[in-house]
Amino acid sequence: MEKQSIRELKLEWTQGVERFVDDKMLLEKLVPPRTLRKLEISGYNSVIFPGWVVGQLPNLNSLVLRDMANLEEWDTSYSTGEENVLTRVQIHGCPMLTMKGPLPKAKEWEITCSDNVLSSWDECIVSHTSPSSSSSVTTMLSVRDCKGPLHEWRLLRHFPGLPSLSIANCGDLTGSPDIIQLLSSLEELWLQDEDMEELPIWLGELPSLKKLIIMGSHGVKELNENMRQLTKLETLELEFCNSISVVPQCLGELTSLKNLWISNNGVLRSLPASIQQLTSLQEIKIIKCDALEHVVAEPEEGKMKLADDQERESALPTSLKRLCLSGCDGIKSFPEGIHQLTNLQDLEITRCSGLKEWCELEETKTKLACIETKWISF
Repeated sequence: MEKQSIRELKLEWTQGVERFVDDKMLLEKLVPPRTLRKLEISGYNSVIFPGWVVGQLPNLNSLVLRDMANLEEWDTSYSTGEENVLTRVQIHGCPMLTMKGPLPKAKEWEITCSDNVLSSWDECIVSHTSPSSSSSVTTMLSVRDCKGPLHEWRLLRHFPGLPSLSIANCGDLTGSPDIIQLLSSLEELWLQDEDMEELPIWLGELPSLKKLIIMGSHGVKELNENMRQLTKLETLELEFCNSISVVPQCLGELTSLKNLWISNNGVLRSLPASIQQLTSLQEIKIIKCDALEHVVAEPEEGKMKLADDQERESALPTSLKRLCLSGCDGIKSFPEGIHQLTNLQDLEITRCSGLKEWCELEETKTKLACIETKWISF
């Protein structure tokens, strides 16, 4: 194969064996062609990279650095001067790595088990905000298994206007005023940590947030009251949050909410009555919530006896278009007034054995007759 035709290159050193040639000396001789699109380096044992890594690869699209326990410095100042934006940079298992020179431009950054990458970039030039770039090109930052506290994540200073952030198993998420300010541009946030006992207080201080996914956080018992301030939030997902037994009434203040998805929760008994206030809500999806007894808790005023000719108001917002219940055996009936949901187009009830009798009632069949698509199975 001609060297100039190489588009993808993986360089992997065997770990834990004796070296006869210094890794840096070898890597200096393995300069790939400028046409290279994808580069992965794994198991490299020296403390510094040669200058050609990224800096002299103007067509590079993807870079993966993996399992380099001794790597301390990556100097990207050796540049061809040609503008290049990578699609993705992935750094895994490089705990000592620090940056020297301008930060490479990339649309997505993924950092795993590499604490120093997050905290030690004070002196790094912010190439993202060069005169030729009006804003950051990075649209997604994913951080996993890094134990340094959030308030030391100086890397965030190099991603002004960051729209999407994913944090998984990172321990201390205590913020600081300057870090929280850097997060204010977030539109999408994923949080996952099985050891987390409470959600970070700054969660309610993200004015641009549109999508929030909290998953695998078994120790979290409640949602923060200050989440009522997330007035632009459109999607809320709670997955495998097994200790959240109550969704607070402030849910009804999330006036932009369109999608509410809750899955794999064994203690949640109902959604709050305030959900009726969500006039933008289009989809509710509840999956594998064994303790669920009611889709919506009945408000105190709703417990009053109605006159014979008085019809109970729908407990769900009339904007609702899709309702899905699956694997919720504890629920025995639907909220009152479901036939008033004139926008409901899609109803799915699967593996909810407690609803079988209710669904077979003639009165129920009449109420559900106007729904365009129904999938009901037990």
